[in-house]
Amino acid sequence: MPDVVVYGGPLKRDLIKRAYGLCGQSVTEYELTPEAYDLALQAMISIAPEFGRMPFNLPAYGPGSADDESGLPYADVQGFITRLAQEIAPNIGKSFSPNGPQARALSILTGKYQCIPHRQLGRQTPTGAGNRPWGGFRPFFPVCERKTYCSLEEIPGYNPVNPPVYTPDGLYRLEDGTGYILCEDGSYMLLE
Repeated sequence: MPDVVVYGGPLKRDLIKRAYGLCGQSVTEYELTPEAYDLALQAMISIAPEFGRMPFNLPAYGPGSADDESGLPYADVQGFITRLAQEIAPNIGKSFSPNGPQARALSILTGKYQCIPHRQLGRQTPTGAGNRPWGGFRPFFPVCERKTYCSLEEIPGYNPVNPPVYTPDGLYRLEDGTGYILCEDGSYMLLE
């Protein structure tokens, strides 16, 4: 039996109105043209892949409809409309720079959903610090070669009521005592 996707979240039309409001334009129903909605829908499609794991209702083809549900969790709306406003502002002749709360919401959204991909370099690649030839020498952060997690919320045993504690030995410890280290690529790796 195929899976049924339930989107939910605010309507894309509401997100577009709020983004234009952040750009300093009036957002009454009669002032936004269909072209303005199409511009914002295209911008939504272009910025959604930036947040790879974020639930978002991408249309199968074309820009989609502004009356579709976005699929965004309500907690992520402020960060998303801030990023959308940054994308559409130059196209409408405005300049946009987020203030404190907007910048914070955008950085929380970015940290929550973006995961920097890890790429292992070849054996002959110079790695810096004089490219020491002996094995096991890593002058910088450890390279994550075991199972890694993009955020603390993905770690098995994560409890939002009692989150991991950062300890003086540089580890994030769960309540059961297991320790995770923050790797150079922004992921978390279990230390045994």
